Amino acid sequence: MSRIERHETSEGEISLSRNGRWLCSPRGPLAEARNWVTRQLVQVEDKVVLILGGGAGYHATLLQEQYPRTEFRVVEIDNEIPDLGNRGTLQWLTIEQALSLGCENYNLVLNFRPAWGGIEAQYMNLYFKLTQNSPESLSVVARNMGKVLTAESLERKNLGIDFSLKDLSFHDSDSDAAEVKMWKALRELIE
Repeated sequence: MSRIERHETSEGEISLSRNGRWLCSPRGPLAEARNWVTRQLVQVEDKVVLILGGGAGYHATLLQEQYPRTEFRVVEIDNEIPDLGNRGTLQWLTIEQALSLGCENYNLVLNFRPAWGGIEAQYMNLYFKLTQNSPESLSVVARNMGKVLTAESLERKNLGIDFSLKDLSFHDSDSDAAEVKMWKALRELIE
């Protein structure tokens, strides 16, 4: 069973660790959250966004403030979530709750990787399960990473055929980028 611990930074911010692994920055979780938020490509038309990884919740709260008409749901693998104070209208989901959502109930899946500390494989597995149910989410992720999804791939998904990492194309992307290498390696593993 995971053991979540609450820590306070010298600035009075809350930071969390799971079994000794940090779930957000131990020194500046709010600054880390601000930096992460600037890299996310949430669209105004995204009505419901899932965020994989809760950390101390600063990142989700900042997104909620920036996009007040969007509903953000934080998906946390650990069932033990400490009281972090006022979370506004943020809804925190378990894995089971997230997987029970149909793809029509969310527009985008974002990854807050610092919160994945020690259980990255579980989060990646959940991420792929969720994005395979949402072509919009995978399309945004691909675009953010410089990849191209073909119309044929998306059409096949809309017709009910499984859509997976195999369907990603790597056109005009920086083949030396760490994330491109990771995606290619993952694709090779599943082929």
